[in-house]
Amino acid sequence: MIFKKIKGLIIFCLSIFLYLRYCIFTRSDLSTDNLQENKNTKGDFIKSSFEDYVSQEMCDTIEELRVELDVPSIQVSIVSKDHGEFNYISGYANIEKKKIATLNTVYYLGSLTKLYVQAVILKLVQDKKVSLDDLVIDYINIYPNDKSVTINHLLDHSSGLYDLLSSRRHLFKLYFLGKRHTTEDILRNVRENKPYFAPGEKRKYSNTGYILLGLIAEKVTNKSFSYLLNQFFLDNYKLTNTFYSSQDELPNSLATGYDLDMYRLDKVGLKANVEKYPFSLPTAGFTSGGIVSNASNVCNFLFNIFNTSVLDDKYIRKLRLFFIPKNKENIVLRTNIGHICGYYNFSGYSDSKKFSIVVLTNLSYASGGVYIPEKVADKIIETMVNNGII
Repeated sequence: MIFKKIKGLIIFCLSIFLYLRYCIFTRSDLSTDNLQENKNTKGDFIKSSFEDYVSQEMCDTIEELRVELDVPSIQVSIVSKDHGEFNYISGYANIEKKKIATLNTVYYLGSLTKLYVQAVILKLVQDKKVSLDDLVIDYINIYPNDKSVTINHLLDHSSGLYDLLSSRRHLFKLYFLGKRHTTEDILRNVRENKPYFAPGEKRKYSNTGYILLGLIAEKVTNKSFSYLLNQFFLDNYKLTNTFYSSQDELPNSLATGYDLDMYRLDKVGLKANVEKYPFSLPTAGFTSGGIVSNASNVCNFLFNIFNTSVLDDKYIRKLRLFFIPKNKENIVLRTNIGHICGYYNFSGYSDSKKFSIVVLTNLSYASGGVYIPEKVADKIIETMVNNGII
């Protein structure tokens, strides 16, 4: 107990030091380009084909929750087969610069990135470039680890391989010391550390496994992951606001991430601005968490992946297995959560009602059981049910 208190105090003091260092030695750019309050039109904040009264009720709900939960910004999108689209944004992309978020504002998706990796791998399997039963060691050197680890083990988190991104010591280096690593660093740690268990014996959530999947996709095609993502899906779906941060140039519309978990500045009433710390998001997640997008693009990707023929039915059924089922208002959703320092997101799709919903926020906070984007999604779904939309 004493050790935990000392550790917490050290982290808190280091957070304050880094915050003050930024404030003293860095001048915020408060040019008129950043003060956008008077430059936007209504279309920058809401686009909806829903009935006006339904749209207004949902907008009011999002506004109320943003204020209640004290979130810098909340971006919500819905794609419905029967009712079209709803897109709404509330709040600031950057608090200090008073930069208002718009529908074009993009966010780090965190582990929602894994959905894109799953889709790319299944497309490669469908195209007979790889097989789910292929051995990982045939593509990537993970020796001396168990040679029986397969691509399927990586997909369903049952490989047992060491996950560097679950190491608290390593995460401390990432957040506070600005540690940057390459995919080769990840591989070296896989090789040097003992597996948690034999392949297929158990399941343990693994970011490293999805970094390896991205590397395998690039290896078998001799193309970048960004290229594959665009070639297979984004170009087909006409999604132009989705980027892979490790390979693509990111737009100026990227929302600044804020944190109430890792840096613990909430103790003094502050949200940690991730830009004020040495943390490098592009090298933290790679294909486990490094995709950047807006809610509309994510929502359309999610809807299209289940309602177009880019993937055959066989692989769509396989894709469904990677989602977490959630029952809300007697509607079963296939859901995923995306959490990375500075951002926290939710996505859900209903097979029966044929709609997708995505909530993106630029605040990482899950303490005390408050899962902000999921709470927003629940309230929006209640509104849709009460108004006969679903």
